[in-house]
Amino acid sequence: MNSLLLSLLNWKAQEESRFTLMMSQGPFEVRLYQKLICARVSLEGTFDEAIKNGMKHITEYLEGTNFKVEKILRAGPCFHLNKVDQWDVGMILPPEMDLLNVPKPISRFIKIEEWAPSTVGVLRFRGGITQEIFHRKGEELKRWIKKKGLNFQGPLRVSRNDFLLQIPFFRPNEVHLDII
Repeated sequence: MNSLLLSLLNWKAQEESRFTLMMSQGPFEVRLYQKLICARVSLEGTFDEAIKNGMKHITEYLEGTNFKVEKILRAGPCFHLNKVDQWDVGMILPPEMDLLNVPKPISRFIKIEEWAPSTVGVLRFRGGITQEIFHRKGEELKRWIKKKGLNFQGPLRVSRNDFLLQIPFFRPNEVHLDII
């Protein structure tokens, strides 16, 4: 019974983005990501409002509200980027998709982008995510990156896996920063 419960808690509905692990120390990692294709929407408002409204747009797109009327299965983690006056909310698309074969969104709010390969600092943690936790974990990641003698740039991101399927206490989250 315990193993069944543990396997359900660790079951992943989403495919993880492809990366090579370069360094690991407890919950901290440095990863080299391959090129990624993502669908994203930019929104103003609070952290919670942006997640709710952004994921509504992204989910509709993944469910077939696109010009191919094609469902996109096995999408990767969702992400939230904190920009100055707005939030970017999106989903990493399956690795077999590229800019030539990805379904074009009907919604003018959704943008399809290609992210170049990048080196990323990561802090893994479990539990719910609020704007306060997002920023606190981001500061922890910045301190660790500096302690390792590395530099970072760009907006802080949170990557959320299986956010709808798991008990919030066990939900895997990550904070990301690009390393230069």
